Amino acid sequence: MLCQRILKHLGELFVFVENPSVSADNNLAERSLRPAVIARKVSGGTRSDKGSAPRMGLMSLLSTWHAKGLPLLKSCPEVLLPTPAH
Repeated sequence: MLCQRILKHLGELFVFVENPSVSADNNLAERSLRPAVIARKVSGGTRSDKGSAPRMGLMSLLSTWHAKGLPLLKSCPEVLLPTPAH
């Protein structure tokens, strides 16, 4: 089963060897998740799927804005508040 998976994805496994701009590890992805994990541990989590889904969605949204260099205080109201009808 593992051998089949490796063979299926062999072309994707060593892209970093051919393309130096591709990282050989996933440290960037793990570091980007770290603030959310720490916040969950410090707060004790939400203890329900109903609370976890919005929290993780909001963390994802804020992280994306931060990564794109968008101003958080300006972007939040624009996206999260209902727009007045014209």
